Amino acid sequence: MEIRAPSGILLRTIALPYDRNDGLVILEDGGFLVSSIRGSALLHVATTGAVSEIAGNIPDPASIGYDPVRRRAIVPQLWTNGIMFVDISELP
Repeated sequence: MEIRAPSGILLRTIALPYDRNDGLVILEDGGFLVSSIRGSALLHVATTGAVSEIAGNIPDPASIGYDPVRRRAIVPQLWTNGIMFVDISELP
């Protein structure tokens, strides 16, 4: 995954374990969450660039939302017509 400035300058490259990533949510600390259709997973990318899978076996995770008050990700599932809530309160 390439992270670019609005000017197009490459700022950072982060190796994610899956391709076909869909949703992206920036967290308060500058880290972010990414949903992966290919990996059926929700990934956390820390500000250090460390990547961890925080939820797996999610059928067709699509674009994601984030509830900062409850500290949870909202992950819609494309083909199963469902929504999964993932608690991220344990993340640093």
